[in-house]
Amino acid sequence: MAAALETAYTSRAIIIHLRGVHYDTVDLNVRFDTDASGQVTLSPMTTPIAIGRTNSKTGNGFAVDLGTAVVVRGWNFGVGANGIGNRIVWDSLRSEQLVLQSLFQGENFVRPPTPSPAGTRKITLPVRYSGSAGYQAGRWAAQTELSHGLQGLSVRNGVEYRLGALALRGGSRYQMDRWHASTGIGFNLIPSLGIDLAAYQTTANIERKQKVALALSLRLNRTEH
Repeated sequence: MAAALETAYTSRAIIIHLRGVHYDTVDLNVRFDTDASGQVTLSPMTTPIAIGRTNSKTGNGFAVDLGTAVVVRGWNFGVGANGIGNRIVWDSLRSEQLVLQSLFQGENFVRPPTPSPAGTRKITLPVRYSGSAGYQAGRWAAQTELSHGLQGLSVRNGVEYRLGALALRGGSRYQMDRWHASTGIGFNLIPSLGIDLAAYQTTANIERKQKVALALSLRLNRTEH
């Protein structure tokens, strides 16, 4: 007689209140005039550098997260949408301007009087949609996730093999049109505490160059009683 199929479902709907701590935006204008020989020259009709800044420390908003997951024996599947309708409305806006009038006379930046913007400013982000699937059998576990949000399409894959207190891990990530590899190990110092070490590729820098980063963390394990 076939064994009964073990299936579990879970769903969530979370409404999040967002409290803005600091909002800052900068508008930079730079203009260097040159003469016939290509050398920087002084033009009394232009301002070489002007920096406009608007900031606020008071913002309120909300977002909604929805998700559901299904576990069928060793398999797990999930879909979610995070940040539905997300927004923060900033008020009490303040503006200032920094201006450098000349490049040759040794002057400092000056702050001319600048009126603050009237009203409020609403900031929103795109919704992040995701879907995931995974499988666990014995010492092996594998997981994959496909998502689309602020940084476009993202794909994450990972595998883990457990050997006693030691866990060996490997993975890959596709984000911002590039693939990144990762590897790591985990070790349980005691049943309730572990340590993890990982090395991964990243392009989170201005040059968008692929570099290797290291991460070290402590992990709290949930123990069954």
